[in-house]
Amino acid sequence: MAAYGLGLGGPLAPDEVNAIIAFLRVGGPARLALPARPALGDAVAGKVVYETMCVRCHGTPTQRSSAVHLANPMLLATASDSFLRYAIESGRPPTSMVPWKETLRPRQIDDVLAYVRSLAVPPGAPPPVPAAAPNKPTPRKGPIVLNPKGRAPDFKLKEDRYVSIDDVNGRSTRSGA
Repeated sequence: MAAYGLGLGGPLAPDEVNAIIAFLRVGGPARLALPARPALGDAVAGKVVYETMCVRCHGTPTQRSSAVHLANPMLLATASDSFLRYAIESGRPPTSMVPWKETLRPRQIDDVLAYVRSLAVPPGAPPPVPAAAPNKPTPRKGPIVLNPKGRAPDFKLKEDRYVSIDDVNGRSTRSGA
């Protein structure tokens, strides 16, 4: 997901970002007061646990997967050790992040936290380069046919690319699709 804040190349001023965050928190759980506990684990041992238990969802330092990419510099700069520990221990409902408190020993959780912290790119350092980046696919020429046995659409494209959802819904309803 791309950044939304102006400072990171997005379109929104800080007060607009804060308004969105406040909106998203409405009706959610109350903020927790978490005790400040620094990451004191062993990053080398944590890497072993991470590669066994976490990499499937969180990916590697250079490759994302289906869950939050933990090598994200903004995440690592803004999330406290206490928050990360709590997320590991308690999970992140309603996401697919399950609680690991009953599966991992406290030392293993500290080790994973230390490993995740080790993924932070020091200020001024270049980000890691993905190993063997895949070739970019060549753009497809010509129309993309989603339903080759169906009738051709009769709506007009905007900017030769877009169709409004109202137009699509209207056409679908009128055509009986």
